[in-house]
Amino acid sequence: MHLSRSLTLGLSAALVLASAGCSESVDDPTVTAPTTSGTPAADATTPAGSAAALRIEGFGYDPVSLTVAPGAMVEVTNADSAEHTVTSEAKGKFDAAEIKQNEPVTFKAPSEPGTYKYICTYHSTMHGTLVVKE
Repeated sequence: MHLSRSLTLGLSAALVLASAGCSESVDDPTVTAPTTSGTPAADATTPAGSAAALRIEGFGYDPVSLTVAPGAMVEVTNADSAEHTVTSEAKGKFDAAEIKQNEPVTFKAPSEPGTYKYICTYHSTMHGTLVVKE
């Protein structure tokens, strides 16, 4: 029992250190602070002209796949205590960096229709997909 508790405490400490990540600033004119509080989307598809919502919780994206119109604004809310990012794997398409807990960040989806995979640059197990279509 004592060994199990020590192992649990050790793993918990390692998780805290790993989740702290490192922070680097990324200048991106398409990333802005929100002016209003968003409401999470009921499903993974957001109609044209609407703001899309993406939530980060439990070191995962919700929804994992989000469909938006070209150039749509996407508001990202982080419920975790660790910082996260929503960074396109295709260089330069979008990057919402340094998303702190309960401090939503908004970014603009690409104007070209397509499927864009994204990651959290701090946590390699976090992956999602942004589908841009007319």
